[in-house]
Amino acid sequence: MPIPDFQTLMLPVLHFASAHDDHSLREAVDHLANEFSLTEEETNLLLLSGAQPGRSALGR
Repeated sequence: MPIPDFQTLMLPVLHFASAHDDHSLREAVDHLANEFSLTEEETNLLLLSGAQPGRSALGR
């Protein structure tokens, strides 16, 4: 599966944030990686800007 774009990630991010009390950014990224069946390589790919896919949509 290709790395999801901002719009595709937003609803799962909001669901995750509303369904859990306290969580780290890493937990959110791991949750999204599982939800979208991303490989570790895909979650660690760097964009040209230096932001990591998935994390940029999470404000990082």
